[in-house]
Amino acid sequence: GSHLKRPYMEILGIDNNLQFRRGMKLHREVMEGMRSKEGKAPRGVLVGSPGLDRFHERAIDLFFPRTDAVKPAWQRTMLTFIEGLAKIGDRALKVAA
Repeated sequence: GSHLKRPYMEILGIDNNLQFRRGMKLHREVMEGMRSKEGKAPRGVLVGSPGLDRFHERAIDLFFPRTDAVKPAWQRTMLTFIEGLAKIGDRALKVAA
């Protein structure tokens, strides 16, 4: 859905990349807040790690590049493909509804 909404978000001046980064920051803060006073993660909750944070940041840049980013041809092709898949999924959900 985020790929289909991108043009509308850009018109509103909203950069999906920055929004995903803010969302991940809030998520990290909530997960860290779930730790015990001793720093232990609660059972059944994946709290994350610096390595996982770096992975998420790279994935956000790959799939949701900043609005002003210069995208190489391979990335533009990949994003066009993903947007096509999103359109197919959107149509399938409309038919199923």
